[in-house]
Amino acid sequence: MQGAAADAHVAVSDLTERTRAALAHAGPLAEKLSGYVVRNAQLHLAEAVADAMDARATLIAEAAPALARPTPIWSPRCSRASA
Repeated sequence: MQGAAADAHVAVSDLTERTRAALAHAGPLAEKLSGYVVRNAQLHLAEAVADAMDARATLIAEAAPALARPTPIWSPRCSRASA
């Protein structure tokens, strides 16, 4: 690769590392937002997005709202097992 294409590839290839740094305990978010807490699930999702972008791949992911409660999934099999 040459020129702008090479520069774009380098900029994208370090996206996962820059994402980790941004979300770290001592990263820019922690410096600007009082009470900032590293959330592992948020970090893993951000890393997965960055990795997919770097690989130019498709990522299907779901993030629950912050205040959402887990919703159990019921099936006849589960109902019989618990009865």
